Amino acid sequence: MLTKTDGSTTKAIETLIGGKAEIEVFQQNDIDYTCLPADEAKLFQPDDKILFRTSSLKTGDIYLSYNYVYVKTALLSPEMIQDLKAGRLPIGKIIAGLESRRDIISTGEELGKEYIHLLPVPSDQTFAFKKYQIIKGRQCIFYVCELFNLERICELAAR
Repeated sequence: MLTKTDGSTTKAIETLIGGKAEIEVFQQNDIDYTCLPADEAKLFQPDDKILFRTSSLKTGDIYLSYNYVYVKTALLSPEMIQDLKAGRLPIGKIIAGLESRRDIISTGEELGKEYIHLLPVPSDQTFAFKKYQIIKGRQCIFYVCELFNLERICELAAR
């Protein structure tokens, strides 16, 4: 379900676990277009201002998902940029009122070792992943890669 939904992943996780998930931002900074990986660079323009953020959704000390995001900030309202930079809300909650759509690029399973250069994940753990873009009009405003800790999510859902 988490890799197939084109709606808010935060809401889906909260529904599954029967409670709130909170965000932990690991890093967040403005980056130059030239720092984007080749596949992600195709979604943006060379003159775009890009914010890079890595974070996790968790409940207590239990990490439910990890993600990294590239954000084209020019198409966001000042309030959304402020919320994003404050690091207190997941992206889905920040853009809840924004007219946009999500296009899933790919889904599957991969070992954490494919992401340890970006995220603090166990290298030998297998994660379900979803990579997608959030589009406003005809422009990508977010590229998101989410890794799901299905074992922990299922444990909490079974309670």
